[in-house]
Amino acid sequence: MSFPDLTQLNRRYSGQAGSLVRDFFVPTLSQAVRYDRQAGYFDSASLVQMAEGLAALIQNAQQSLNRPVIRVIAGATWSEADVDAYGRGKTSLADSLGASLLQRFSPSDEECMRLGLPRGWRPEADQIANHRLGTMAWLVASGLLEVRVALPLDPAGRPYLPGRQGALYHPKSGVLYDRDGYRISFQGSVNETGAAWARNREKFEVKRSWFSAQDAEDIEAEEQEFETIWNGLDPQLLVLPLPRAVKERLLEFTPCDGPPLRDPLEPVTPHLSEEDRSNAQRLLNAPRQPENDHLLLSPLWSDGDPFRPFPHQDRVYQRASAEYPRSFLFCDEVGLGKTIEGGLALRKLLLHGRVSRVLLIVPRSLVRQWMEELREKLALTGWFYDGRSLHDVAGRQRDVTNPLAEPGIIVTSRHLISRADRRAEVLAAPPWDLVIVDEAHAARRSVMDETPNQLLSLLTEIRGRQLSPTLWLLTATPMQLDPVEVFDLLQLCGMEGHAWRDWSTPSGFQQFFDDLRSFGARPALRHGVVRLTEIAVQHGAPVLDQTVAPKEHWTPFQWTNFVRDVTRSGPGLALRLSQLNALQAESLIPYLARQTPLGVFMFRHTRSTLRAYQAVGMVSKLAYRRPEDVPVDFASANEKQLYIRIDEMCRRFYRLADFPPEERSGVGFLMAVFRKRLASSFHAFRLSLQRRRDLIVAIQDKLSDYDIAGIQHKLVSAETEDEEDAAEAEAALDRERHRLVRLYGDPERRRNLDEERLYLDDYIRDLNHWSDDSKFKQFDQTLTALVADGNRVIVFTQYLDTLDFIRDRLIARFGERMACYSGRGGEVWDAAANNWKLVDKAEIKARSKHEHDRFIHVLLGTDAASEGLNLQQFSALVNYDLPWNPMRVEQRIGRIDRIGQEAENVGIYNLYFRGTIEEDTYFTLKVRIRIFEEVVGPLQPILAEMPRILTKVARGEMEQEEAQRLLDAAAQNKPGTSLQPLESFTEIAPAIQRHSPSIGSITQEGLAAWCLTHLAPGMTIAAIPEPGAQVVELDGRRACFSFTWEGAPDHLGILDNEELLVTFSGELADRHPPTAKSGDDEDQIMASSREGVRLLTWGDPILDAWLTTLAEADSIP
Repeated sequence: MSFPDLTQLNRRYSGQAGSLVRDFFVPTLSQAVRYDRQAGYFDSASLVQMAEGLAALIQNAQQSLNRPVIRVIAGATWSEADVDAYGRGKTSLADSLGASLLQRFSPSDEECMRLGLPRGWRPEADQIANHRLGTMAWLVASGLLEVRVALPLDPAGRPYLPGRQGALYHPKSGVLYDRDGYRISFQGSVNETGAAWARNREKFEVKRSWFSAQDAEDIEAEEQEFETIWNGLDPQLLVLPLPRAVKERLLEFTPCDGPPLRDPLEPVTPHLSEEDRSNAQRLLNAPRQPENDHLLLSPLWSDGDPFRPFPHQDRVYQRASAEYPRSFLFCDEVGLGKTIEGGLALRKLLLHGRVSRVLLIVPRSLVRQWMEELREKLALTGWFYDGRSLHDVAGRQRDVTNPLAEPGIIVTSRHLISRADRRAEVLAAPPWDLVIVDEAHAARRSVMDETPNQLLSLLTEIRGRQLSPTLWLLTATPMQLDPVEVFDLLQLCGMEGHAWRDWSTPSGFQQFFDDLRSFGARPALRHGVVRLTEIAVQHGAPVLDQTVAPKEHWTPFQWTNFVRDVTRSGPGLALRLSQLNALQAESLIPYLARQTPLGVFMFRHTRSTLRAYQAVGMVSKLAYRRPEDVPVDFASANEKQLYIRIDEMCRRFYRLADFPPEERSGVGFLMAVFRKRLASSFHAFRLSLQRRRDLIVAIQDKLSDYDIAGIQHKLVSAETEDEEDAAEAEAALDRERHRLVRLYGDPERRRNLDEERLYLDDYIRDLNHWSDDSKFKQFDQTLTALVADGNRVIVFTQYLDTLDFIRDRLIARFGERMACYSGRGGEVWDAAANNWKLVDKAEIKARSKHEHDRFIHVLLGTDAASEGLNLQQFSALVNYDLPWNPMRVEQRIGRIDRIGQEAENVGIYNLYFRGTIEEDTYFTLKVRIRIFEEVVGPLQPILAEMPRILTKVARGEMEQEEAQRLLDAAAQNKPGTSLQPLESFTEIAPAIQRHSPSIGSITQEGLAAWCLTHLAPGMTIAAIPEPGAQVVELDGRRACFSFTWEGAPDHLGILDNEELLVTFSGELADRHPPTAKSGDDEDQIMASSREGVRLLTWGDPILDAWLTTLAEADSIP
């Protein structure tokens, strides 16, 4: 074969060096018999780069008998010592130059920075550098490679002194020759980015002597230039042989086992035996064998330690996976690990091969968090479906015909998948093995007409059509107001049909819990209650245990006989129950509460579980909440007038009684938005008024429907912080837009639109002129005192507009000690650019720790920061405004009041204007719910009543006095189900005994050792320093690798020339987690993502595909 047979050669090459080694250097050098190379500047990094692909030339080079087949000219600069030596003769210069060039093998930290290498880099510790310099050393030792050094001279033939213009010989080109006399030349540039050589960027142009006369002429010119320089005939270059000391240093890299046969970045064509294929299959199936049960957890690390779930998490994931395909409700309180429980159960099912297609439906704001935690905590890969394509956590995109038909874990936002226009697509997809729904309480009935909302309707249809045998529903709040909410979730889990009898109807379900509350006082109800518990026991609810009697009112003998009678369920049971005294019957309620569908389908743990852990030393300490009132008085009558003027505006333009029923929802929603944003800040309120004014102006100016809809979309995005309300908000404001269009179209009513616009102009003008913000002044005083006392503070607000208002006034004081986290992602102050810089979540988490050299004193966040960030290092929280949904407040507090909080007490500071709806909101949360002092049991009716009542007040449908009366009544109501007795059964069972790997069992270390010696076709893998490190870890079980896979299976989404950072070490992967920036919509959620270092272990699709390829590789020679 000769060069013209290389039909795949391109005219130009540009890309990562790893791919160019495969695509250009290996194919051409494998056919070459001579190679002349101008390598640029002489240093160890340039030598490594110059040697790419040289191993492919060795076989041809060994046939040379009379001359070096490879000639290299490398440039160098004059040192002052070299200049002095030059005056004493060439021998002195050779000695001086040798000393200078030897230093290039041990570059200083400053030189490493210039070359893009990690500090302290040495070629001996770099696998690729060591391999390539070994190739050069063997060629030098064999007399097949000669290197000469070119030093620049000025026109008078004197050395160019260091620092003078033009004092550097730096071309990068080469000419290759084959046996038939054909020649190839290339010329271009290399951008060396460090010791991760596969990531270096190269760009060069190729010319071929047989292609055209012009190419042949250009190659001849390159040859003449090289010969002129090589022979010392260029008057402005002094060319010397490689100094002896440098040659001897290079020879130290000579491999002891003969010449290298391939470049380390060259894909391997493996030669597999039948035993190799059998071992690949054995490794692939390893997690399914009982003796390898440790593989589920042993490779995983989290927060610097081997990952170990808490006992309650252990029991939950073990049961959920063991009882698959049973559906379950995962209902632990905030911070107790529902995601971990569901994720571990999912990982186990995947590793055991029991599921292969999983649909994960999550809130839009949690897509990023789920994608990251699947990879970071569980070594699993989810593919986010944005309505068009699939994206992984690194931002890779897969365009497939039917994304919902793909195997693996498909993640989608409930906002997208529950839309009516997506229903047909979802229901047409092939069946799923498992559907997981996070924040599943969003699947509920409409408050207005009791019909299922879109998400509940979709899940009901998925179950009804048998599109998945299993639903796992995750929510800390399975019921807030009405038992029908938890009833609907239980029906999705399978509580339906004749076998469940009275349980399967809302009325029968409710009646049981009503009767259970009266179990002690009303003997006539007891038999009916027990009869229904027997049905639940038949479906898997726990039976009464003769050895676990109530602590009071029962003797062991009485309890044993009673349990026996209940178990037999004979004709005398009704009489036996009626004869129980009231105290005995009352003490039975917690036991019977477990014998319900909740005991069959629901996992629930509360903060009492953590207190129990603390009592036995499993948790070091738990903080206590210390709420502080921060009331704000209006600074002047003018400020108060600006605040209460909203009442006049609403009475004049938005009084619901003035509108027909079909128009009230849009107007009412608008009023609620105005009041909530006014309660947040004057700044946010003013922007809302401006957006409303702009919409009216657009309609009056007769802009196109498209332009008006665009303005409307921006309004919805800016004004709606709660995704659960996003669809309702969009629909309500859309109806309001159409109302305004109709209003303008009616000549008799058009005047009303003019009046509203003029009123808004006047209100906005007055707000613009007001700068004495008393709320911010009070906040500033509070924050200053907290920071002065040594607290690190997180400040929450509902709205980005308010966040921007606050940070603009604090930046001069806090600078880089302040950061933000919102729907835009993380933001830190860049003093050099005098602007905010977007960063990923990992940066915010890192700078939240005390040991960081630029740790954060103040973190500003919207409610996006209450999801996915754990901030135990912060000891104080300021609520600049308060959501009407109490669970939002609980989620905020849960960011700092969680396991690992370093302070004994966490301060919660709450701002509100006296005498306003803000004060009503605050005291409802503080006094009626006590949310600031203790974790909310999320089953109190007031939790759902509060936002509804406050919304009615905002819409003008209810006076504040009536609202307070209803809130007081709601605070007194008991929950509609007996979940509290069920929750009282918190226990710390012994942790499930885990067996260490037995002799002969498979381990993560064994997997690494085998895989690193058995690459799949097209793979390259080379050890490199882990990000931020200075040297390469030589133990492959703990090393970081540059990994490429040409021809990887399509479902991995990996490009042929794409480099990944991978490891077999869970500890290393834990140090470099994946991160992705936020986005306001599906288009942006996975934008600007970063994968970190990927852990190759069971469950990771790359590792699975690797082993599968080898196990099925019958055609590999």
